[in-house]
Amino acid sequence: MLKKSNKSNLRPYFSICIPQYNRTDFLIKALATFKKQEFKDFEVCIYDDNSNDNGMDQLIHFLERSNMNYSYFSSKTNGRYDVSLRGSIELSSGKYVLLMGNDDGLMNSNTLKLIHNNIENYVNVSVVVTNYIELTTGKKVLRIPETKSYGSGPISAASFFRNYAFVSGIVLEGDKARELSTDRLDGSEMYQMYLATSIVSMGGKILGIKDICIQKDLQIEGQEVDSYQRHAKANKCSLNAIKLPMSRIFEVITAGIESMPDGRKKEDCLFLIAQQLYKYTYPYWIIEYRRVQSWCYSFGIYRALNPSNVINNIYHFSVYNRFKLTKLYFLRGIVGFLIPIFLFDKFRPFLFKIAKKQ
Repeated sequence: MLKKSNKSNLRPYFSICIPQYNRTDFLIKALATFKKQEFKDFEVCIYDDNSNDNGMDQLIHFLERSNMNYSYFSSKTNGRYDVSLRGSIELSSGKYVLLMGNDDGLMNSNTLKLIHNNIENYVNVSVVVTNYIELTTGKKVLRIPETKSYGSGPISAASFFRNYAFVSGIVLEGDKARELSTDRLDGSEMYQMYLATSIVSMGGKILGIKDICIQKDLQIEGQEVDSYQRHAKANKCSLNAIKLPMSRIFEVITAGIESMPDGRKKEDCLFLIAQQLYKYTYPYWIIEYRRVQSWCYSFGIYRALNPSNVINNIYHFSVYNRFKLTKLYFLRGIVGFLIPIFLFDKFRPFLFKIAKKQ
């Protein structure tokens, strides 16, 4: 275990929190975008999840010479994403925590100032979501169509959770994010969804910023980051259920609104969450794994996403709502398996716009 810090005694406005595992060269390139910021009231908090790329000395050397306030912790064990993200937040002390992936950078030198000014222009902001550009494709991903407040409370939390799937560019009220720390969802790989949903459900206000604030997937010539897209294809075709972390999203979001009292309103709220998963999230991943793996592999994922596996053991819906979710599961599954990939790619921007419409 190694812990290093040159933090200021003054509380920063932003803590930039980064879960780190390998990818050290990409992280240093990301840190360079932080160093260039005109807005200087921030610290960098890095939790290293027992990286084995021998980059720690290089990383610390950069941090020490950067003149940025920072905290760095290196774990002796590998706890994976949720542990690392939670650990980076626990290192923080900022009024707000800005969550970033270790291969993503800020868009330009004015980005932190832009986010800060937008927060200050609204009242009692607790969660902020920004847009990003994919550097591999040049595509701008607009999860936020316009800069405005997107509400608060359980219904807003249930309506907005899909915007937290990509972690970089999400800002949370620092004290609340630290207070909500828990290991009960480790392995879900969606810890930020739990935090943001919890904060909004308890009354925190969402602010969406339409500007492109994040450069996703920084590029270094001759190097590539690990990704599900680059995993070797399965040699054998099996129709057995394949349970991936995405199957726990309903559990994660339900945990975020568990303080809501039981009753019809809670069931309606949870049904809205489940409905979105089967309408938008799961069909997309069926198509995506058809692309990067095979039809057979996708069918294994589909089997694991049956409501009896991912919904009914978390919350007991009414018979009618269980029927509607099961019907949606089968119908959207048909779409996910039968739509040609080239056709999906052609209409993907239009479908994304519909899916993100609030």
